[in-house]
Amino acid sequence: MSSSKQIDQLCIELVNEDSLKRRAAAIKLGRIRDEKAIPNLILCIQNDDDYLTRVSALQSLLWIAHPSIIDPIIDLVINDSNDLVRKTAIEALGNMKVNKSLPMLKSLQDNSSTSKNLLEIIKTTIEKLEN
Repeated sequence: MSSSKQIDQLCIELVNEDSLKRRAAAIKLGRIRDEKAIPNLILCIQNDDDYLTRVSALQSLLWIAHPSIIDPIIDLVINDSNDLVRKTAIEALGNMKVNKSLPMLKSLQDNSSTSKNLLEIIKTTIEKLEN
C-alpha cells in the first residue's frame, strides 16, 4: 500500500468505533511522520472520547513535530478534562520549548482549581522554558 493510501486508511480508522483501533491508527500515523495526517490527529485530540486515544494522537503529533500543532496542544492543556492528557500536553510544550505557553502555565500554577497531579509538571515545564 502506498504511503498516501495508507495514511488515508489510517485516518479513517481514527474514527472507528473501537478505541483500540483508533489508538493503533494514531500511533501508526505518528510513526509514518507525514504532515498530511496532522489535521486528522488534531481532530482526534480535540474530539475523541477515549483519553488514551487522545494521548496516542498527541504523541503522534509530537513525532511529526510541525509548528501547526502548538495551538491545539495549548488548547488541550486548557480544555481537556483528563489529567493524563493535560500532563502529556504540558510536557510536550516544555519539550518543544513553546515559550508562548508560559503565561498560560503560570496562570494554571496559580489557579487553586488546578489538579495537584498537574502542579509538579507545570512547575518543571515553567523552569524548563525559563532557562
